[in-house]
Amino acid sequence: MKPEKLNAATVLIPFEEDLEKVKVLLARTIKPDGRVINLHPEEIKITKASSGSVFFGREKHLSFTLPEVAPGDVIEYIYEDYVFNPWDRNVFDPEWYFGGEDPVLHSEITIVIPAEQKLKYVIKYDPDGKVRHAVDEGVEFNRYFFYACLLYTSPSP
Repeated sequence: MKPEKLNAATVLIPFEEDLEKVKVLLARTIKPDGRVINLHPEEIKITKASSGSVFFGREKHLSFTLPEVAPGDVIEYIYEDYVFNPWDRNVFDPEWYFGGEDPVLHSEITIVIPAEQKLKYVIKYDPDGKVRHAVDEGVEFNRYFFYACLLYTSPSP
């Protein structure tokens, strides 16, 4: 991690408590020598969003800061966002960003819906074709997998 990117160690995930549950499955810092420093669960905070939230005060934030992050480290976190009460059961409109300005090694989203429904989706801004997808049609549920492995090579010194 570059010094100017150390703020990426603080993660903020917005959610609506009446509609979804968010759970951190893994959060850790990986040092250049291979040591791993895990985030302790008690360091995960849930706070009410500040006034002026786009969700009219219903939004909350799950947040944490990855431990002991320094230049040269890799940060890794995995979280689950379970939407159990969508605002309209006929409309599902998640957004997922597979990358951005910072290097991302692996990014994925899995969407599970009842078998009698089909997911209509659009993949945007993927000029290199790195986003892959697969569908697993089941008896009770259909699972849609979207993933990207965005290999990053550090520029030469």
